[in-house]
Amino acid sequence: MGASRSPQPSSGSLDPRAGTARILRGPARLLPWLGAVALLASACGSESTTPPTPEVTTAEAYTAIVDWELEQHPPTVDENGDVRLPVIYLTASTGGTIDINVQADVVAATADDAVVRFSDESVEAIDDGLEDSPVRDEGVMFVLDEPPEGVASVATSALRYRSEADQATLRFEIVASDEGAKVISAATQAEPDG
Repeated sequence: MGASRSPQPSSGSLDPRAGTARILRGPARLLPWLGAVALLASACGSESTTPPTPEVTTAEAYTAIVDWELEQHPPTVDENGDVRLPVIYLTASTGGTIDINVQADVVAATADDAVVRFSDESVEAIDDGLEDSPVRDEGVMFVLDEPPEGVASVATSALRYRSEADQATLRFEIVASDEGAKVISAATQAEPDG
């Protein structure tokens, strides 16, 4: 027993003095993986240097039409000095409910400037008990085609109805921007001969 021997590495361990790799323990074992992930992330992020092209969503197109209407007929001030926001009804030309998320986005975007209401059927917005069947609440109604999504520029039609005597089908050109969408032109469409 007596003689002391210097410790020899067992066959199952690696000797750092022998130039072989060392097994990392604890948090240190994650360092090589974190480095690899960071390298991959930086490589992936540098592939595209151009920003994405803005696209017109349905909510942005409808908001642009409401904004266009507000440019034509802004809020008014009544005899007491109170601001009266215009009432604007929106309904789908196909009937049925406009997507609830689209409704929420349009209302949120226009709440300071207009009272926007949605109706499943255009008759819900019309007071047919009055002469000339005007829109309820002295408002205006747009019967909207659903615009295509995923494009930077949209052409879409809408019937603008205030009463039987005051209605027209309009063709809107709407473009996307970083701030949303904007109507760049609105033209009255000729009604087809019946």
